[in-house]
Amino acid sequence: MNQEFDCTNTPNTIKVGKRFRKCLIALVNFFGVKAPAIITDRSTNIQMAVYGFVDASKSGFVSSIDYGNQVTYRMGIWGRDTENDSSNYREFANLVEILEMEAEDGRLDGTMLIIATDNSTVESDVYKGNSSNEKLFKLIVRLRLLELKVGGKIIISHDVSGKRLVYQGTDGISRGHLREGIMVADMMLDFCHWHQLALDRSPLLINWITSVFGKKTEVLSPEGWYTRGHDYDGHFKDENGFMRLHFCSEPTPGCCRGGYRRVAKS
Repeated sequence: MNQEFDCTNTPNTIKVGKRFRKCLIALVNFFGVKAPAIITDRSTNIQMAVYGFVDASKSGFVSSIDYGNQVTYRMGIWGRDTENDSSNYREFANLVEILEMEAEDGRLDGTMLIIATDNSTVESDVYKGNSSNEKLFKLIVRLRLLELKVGGKIIISHDVSGKRLVYQGTDGISRGHLREGIMVADMMLDFCHWHQLALDRSPLLINWITSVFGKKTEVLSPEGWYTRGHDYDGHFKDENGFMRLHFCSEPTPGCCRGGYRRVAKS
């Protein structure tokens, strides 16, 4: 359908926003390749899962990455060009530069990398995909370009505290202590809890939840989201022999759990 617009008051020129130029530069970088990049989102064939920790301070930076059969680590000190930069920038720059060096050595090709940091700004900026700070925005672009280059998936996790970095060993590496945590054969996943449910990590959490929502609160497994999470509570045969789904908002004596006939799956 054709629609006519009144162009009488249309300006000949417009004033662009402050971020217009940096967005154009980012687009040039993303599309400045001859062939479209392949983006890996949810792979069903993960050849290698890589785990790492990064940390940075005002004076130095450090990282440790576990490839299963070897652990690589890097450490260094900042130059004068970063003296006036924020701690958020140093944390983010350390992460990006470390991964760029690992990619140059060919260790990140086709991998799913989960990298942990104790800086929440790094995680939020990456997942938001934008930052009002120009330096942080450039680091976001560099990280996404790196992800396209290696053909893998980079996941940033703000799931570690400063104390855990100490126990894990990354904090000590920055001071030359190479006999702590993973540097003495401890498992990297012993210091990460990505594989645990919230109630596994904190058993006392259920007490707080029931105190707020009541004792009838149901605790669901991940699989339970597809059933009880949608009020589905089993199935039964009606008087005509037809299978019916049963729904109830909470388990009561009248629900499937309290008397309906369960039908075993064939």
